[in-house]
Amino acid sequence: MVDNLLKTHQWTSDEPREIKIEGKLIFHHHCRKCDRDFAREASQADWKAIYIGTFSVKFLDDSVGQQWVSEPCPGTPPPMATMPSKKRMVQRRR
Repeated sequence: MVDNLLKTHQWTSDEPREIKIEGKLIFHHHCRKCDRDFAREASQADWKAIYIGTFSVKFLDDSVGQQWVSEPCPGTPPPMATMPSKKRMVQRRR
């Protein structure tokens, strides 16, 4: 079922991008419609929600990951106001 839901995303490429971080091979997909990122370690079968940083890949909390892989692509990115980094920027300005 999860694989079928992941197929609802529009990936930036047909094949996942290969990233090597700290000696681990990670496969990465990015959806151009909802702007979500998914990855899995080469030794793992399950795709997980991730945050891509400049020099790192961070797997998101299991609750977020389970939600993302268990629902179809929402079709659009979330509004900027609901994104965590935007919330932090707004809170710092006050």
